[in-house]
Amino acid sequence: MRNRILFIAVLGSLLLITGETRAQCTCVTDYRNLPARHEFNLAYAVFVGKVLQVENAPRNEDGSYLETVHFHVTKAWKRDLDANLTITNKIQGCSNGFAENEDWLVYLHTYQDGTVGTRCCCTRTTLLSKAIEDLKTFAADPPAKILRPQVPQRSESQTSVAQVKPIADLRRMFDYHWNEPLAVKETGVEDKNGVRIHDISYASPKGGRVTAYLVVPPGKGTFAGVIFMHQRPGSRKVFLDEAVRFAQAGAVSLLIDAPFSRTGESKRDFDPTVTSPVYDRDIYIQTVVDLRRGVDLLLSRADVDRKRIGFVGFSYGAHTGAILAGVERRIKAYVIMSGAPSLTQFLRTSTMPGIVKTRSSLTKDQQENYFTTLAVVDPINYIGHVAPAALFLQFGSKDRYPNEEMQALYAAAASNPKLVKTYDAGHELNDEARADRAEWLRKQIKLGKVK
Repeated sequence: MRNRILFIAVLGSLLLITGETRAQCTCVTDYRNLPARHEFNLAYAVFVGKVLQVENAPRNEDGSYLETVHFHVTKAWKRDLDANLTITNKIQGCSNGFAENEDWLVYLHTYQDGTVGTRCCCTRTTLLSKAIEDLKTFAADPPAKILRPQVPQRSESQTSVAQVKPIADLRRMFDYHWNEPLAVKETGVEDKNGVRIHDISYASPKGGRVTAYLVVPPGKGTFAGVIFMHQRPGSRKVFLDEAVRFAQAGAVSLLIDAPFSRTGESKRDFDPTVTSPVYDRDIYIQTVVDLRRGVDLLLSRADVDRKRIGFVGFSYGAHTGAILAGVERRIKAYVIMSGAPSLTQFLRTSTMPGIVKTRSSLTKDQQENYFTTLAVVDPINYIGHVAPAALFLQFGSKDRYPNEEMQALYAAAASNPKLVKTYDAGHELNDEARADRAEWLRKQIKLGKVK
């Protein structure tokens, strides 16, 4: 599978249709006054493309915000480019960003951190309607290739798992009142070689309380933050040892119990008869909302750096983590362990005896109602909308769910930047995978060495 190019475009300002330039732009290297041929020679690549979709993240305190822009590339020079490119732009000190259906000429440059991007206010990148003279300058240069996405061949049992709704509509299912009190309660604390493990709970926007461990490093300082989500069956205890090791490397970790692992009135488990699809769907929704509330909790702490938040989810935690990744913009890096693209597609087509038995216990109408209702929480709907956050997908070569075919489909659908690695292991993965995700997160959110 050919690698897509993800590039980070930081816009201090945009060249507006009127031609004026905003004064607040700061350029590390200013290419605006260079001749077109000069910048063409300096550029990593140049392309023409149409803006397909623009997604804006919430504004930061300084008024800046991230804009994720999806391009369809129609022509390229100097480097072969994927037909589908995703740009993330930091909008600051300017009034306009990209807009859907606009055609642009984009100059890409390589930056010191290794990313490839464009600064619209600092380069000749402009609307295509204003790029006539630039295009004439390198019209005779040989064009590069436009690489089409490689879609894995599927068997008849793996029918299409297309997006069920626009991502903006899906995201609204996970809205909540972020300004409501967290109502954190602590029932105990344990000291483990200087690492403090707080037994806490906080209010769930969907009802009841979220039981969790808050694992805090020794000393003072500004720490990274990590949220862990366990499998089913499982509990917050699953990743506790890993969280302690992360604390020793400089991360405050939150490990929550899923609704089915809680007790008393806060407990919600899936309907074993598979006849209550709305109830089952809402457990996934609640888990994601509770994880988002967990981000609020971490960011409410003065010792947590809001720009260094990571996530680790396994199995059920990978399922809900992929949804979270497509919804939540405050997390920088996601590790998705043994995640599958579509639970409903698996339930429709699996030949596993237990799944066949459950499926045969339902009428055709009941089956269709269940699959249709839960399709909105299939991870495949969200995994392609994670940028600018980074993804690390970990799979086991001996895993039956997801199997090799599902893994390939999922990896192809995931947005860039991403790392995909398969281990000689089953669903539980292995020590190599554990070491790899620790090292990957260390680099992503700037941790010390994880032992």
